[in-house]
Amino acid sequence: MDSHSITLLPNRNWDLTDWMRATGAESYAQMARVASELGLTNPAARTLDIYSERRIRDWATKGLNDYDVALDIIKILRAIAQKNRSIIFNYGNLALHARIFLKSKAGRPEWDTPSQDQIWEICKVASGLNNEIETELGNYDRFLDLRTRVRPAIPWRLYGREQATKQVLERIEQHPVTIIASTAGSGKTALAWHTAMIAYQEGLVTDIDWTTDKRQVMDADGQIYIYEDRSLDENEIIKSIAARFGWDDVLSKPPDKWVGACADHLRKVRHLIVVDNLETVSDQKAVVNMLQDMLTPLGSRAPIASRALITSRVDVESPEPARLDIGGLEPEGSKQYILDLQTRWNISNPLSAEEAVHLAEATRHNPLFIQIALRRYETGNTLEQITSDLNTGENFKAFRTLFEPLIMDLTPSAMAIAAFAALKTWRTGSGTISRSELRHHWQAFCQSKNILPQPEQQEEKFSEDLLSLVRKRIMNSIPSATQNQSLYAFHPLIQAYFLPKVRRSDL
Repeated sequence: MDSHSITLLPNRNWDLTDWMRATGAESYAQMARVASELGLTNPAARTLDIYSERRIRDWATKGLNDYDVALDIIKILRAIAQKNRSIIFNYGNLALHARIFLKSKAGRPEWDTPSQDQIWEICKVASGLNNEIETELGNYDRFLDLRTRVRPAIPWRLYGREQATKQVLERIEQHPVTIIASTAGSGKTALAWHTAMIAYQEGLVTDIDWTTDKRQVMDADGQIYIYEDRSLDENEIIKSIAARFGWDDVLSKPPDKWVGACADHLRKVRHLIVVDNLETVSDQKAVVNMLQDMLTPLGSRAPIASRALITSRVDVESPEPARLDIGGLEPEGSKQYILDLQTRWNISNPLSAEEAVHLAEATRHNPLFIQIALRRYETGNTLEQITSDLNTGENFKAFRTLFEPLIMDLTPSAMAIAAFAALKTWRTGSGTISRSELRHHWQAFCQSKNILPQPEQQEEKFSEDLLSLVRKRIMNSIPSATQNQSLYAFHPLIQAYFLPKVRRSDL
């Protein structure tokens, strides 16, 4: 992580200079020039240089004192952010960042939150693209505030998830709790958001709440953004539900009564509770069990009322929830995603359709890795070099950021299993390794470190280590006729993460 740039997201302590730096504005002169290009004028101004370099410099020092001028400054900053592909005022963040800007040191704490019409106007002036306006505001105006909780910002459309969307909807309809499980960067959050919107549009649910424990987001340039939020737990989820749906009576009760009071409400309505990024929650099982208890109908014939949708990189030790494991995007969708990204990013030497297919396959159709790889292509890397690095784990610092958290609490013997399996499957090209091979290597490693358990405990300890790898989706189990013949496979991107560590003897 130390090789990445780390940035705290906007807050009310930022002044105009901080906002300029975050959007990539190079100077006050550039701000004035962009204002002119956007055709910004202020009818109330008595001078013609309302957005001159001198005035913008003064505002950076003293702060803004005119609300309408502040909205124009947001238009200028957004236009610059779009050019630089900064997330500030961009993608799905406009409404949230505009609200923070107006109440930050750049503006005035007493200023009102911008209206939806004002946000619409900023979109129109700063982008001039109808599809970009639709990206920012979406088709569901009532969830505009909810969109600001989604991290990373929601993609402008969902690519390559037609089948997965149907499967999630089926599970939501039939089960009180559904978990979308997959590796990092696979688009679990985007799938959850778009599916939730469809469930609302089709009348399956009548309202939605969204909570997340995602406090770190990486963009296509390797930039890491830190959200200074509280960690998510059962109480925080209850607080969010009560606030979202206006159930003040829930929080007026003692905390040990919150779950029961919230359950009483949820069983009378058809709402959807989304919990994103469960893997970083300290007690994952407690959250799942709480939602299961609140949402399961009281009688065997009672219909399901409200539901929950969870995203997670790790498996949860609970047999109750319905689960959907997703892989990469559907091939045609990932190809179209690459072609559309090139247009959106104005890449001067775009990949052909055939090359887009090649890149999609090299990234295993993982949408975040598609973005990172395409960004590297744009900055001068060849397609061959990118493919080689993806296969070997070299020169892709994103591997560390995305997959390092998975190994933080593994035992040394579990790490040894993973390292051996990564190297063995890469060398043989088979893609799978047997349980008996893993057991043999685990025993040899434990013996070499003088940590081999007593014979009667060895099978239990080995199974615990192996299960920890499966739960974290580092390895996937492939069922077979007998236990010892069971096969295990690596996701290719996780395998690529382990390979450089094995070569450097970091494991």
